[in-house]
Amino acid sequence: MKMNTQCFRIGKWVAVVLVVAMAAGLYAEVREITPGYGLTRPRVIEMAQKNPAKLFKRSLNHFDATIRDYRGTLYRQERMFGKLGREQVINFKFKDDPHSVAMSWVHNAAKIDRLLYVEGQNDNKMLVRQDGLFALLGTARRDPHSKDVLVASLKPVTEFGFLKVLQSLADESASGPGKPKVTTKYVKTFYKYGRNVIEFEQTIDNPHDMKVSKRTMLFDIDLLIPIERMAYGPNGELLYKYVYRDMRFNTGLTSSDFTPQANGLK
Repeated sequence: MKMNTQCFRIGKWVAVVLVVAMAAGLYAEVREITPGYGLTRPRVIEMAQKNPAKLFKRSLNHFDATIRDYRGTLYRQERMFGKLGREQVINFKFKDDPHSVAMSWVHNAAKIDRLLYVEGQNDNKMLVRQDGLFALLGTARRDPHSKDVLVASLKPVTEFGFLKVLQSLADESASGPGKPKVTTKYVKTFYKYGRNVIEFEQTIDNPHDMKVSKRTMLFDIDLLIPIERMAYGPNGELLYKYVYRDMRFNTGLTSSDFTPQANGLK
């Protein structure tokens, strides 16, 4: 009888643990889909179809309020000086406040294969390790906006991050004198990269910059971020393609993860 009582108690606690574990898993899933802003999947799709600008603004507010850091892999391909480069594969980690970015090239490095930038540190310069034999020269400092850096990348590291992309999407929806006219159109909802995504197509009327005439974007329905962005020139040529995969959010990154020693940049 005593053994049966003990088994009952053990079984009871196991049941409690399982319920708590299941609730935690369910909560994590619900948080991803409805992060405190009432954005269920059907609601996200409805907003995408009827009012993309509102969706981008709500996504911006959600990201700003809930995301502190993240890791992932960036697949990047850019056209530089008229020539489309090879696709680069880059592992990255990011933390806000201060703006902190660490990158490590996995495939097709262009001039550098490691990068670290922390706003306000190292005289606001990037720490980089050059690719190949040049790595023997050790860590170098580079101004993120200098010409020798921007010949290998269309965008400076100071513009990296989903918050800045979402802010740009929200700002573009507010038309005004002297601003380019960006028209965003819902295309379809489907499954890609292991995610449920919404495809948007954007046409750009900008008399001050004729380089980009159209953009396409895959917007993750659950994460509320663009996980693929592509831009095309006036003749339909691909200007850039950015794909973000294997994203992990709020992983507990701290300033110690953005030191030279932690990123192979001694």
